[in-house]
Amino acid sequence: MREIIYNFWGQRDTARPFNLIMAGVSYCDHTYCIERQPSESYSFEYIIKGKGTFEIDGRTVYPKENDVYLFWKGSRHR
Repeated sequence: MREIIYNFWGQRDTARPFNLIMAGVSYCDHTYCIERQPSESYSFEYIIKGKGTFEIDGRTVYPKENDVYLFWKGSRHR
């Protein structure tokens, strides 16, 4: 797996209602897995190509090419 990540943590300001802290592209293979128990931030993801399995707070969905999903802060996801 390969990733291109842009990190904006240094520009974070808790007084703002929204902070973009990271952006990037993940070129995933069959080994790709991220798990947060619980998540410390929101994450918005768009599937450019391929498909996968997304588990969040006990629910499972199967996103595929051109789908979008959101991990919300405090969620338990994999």
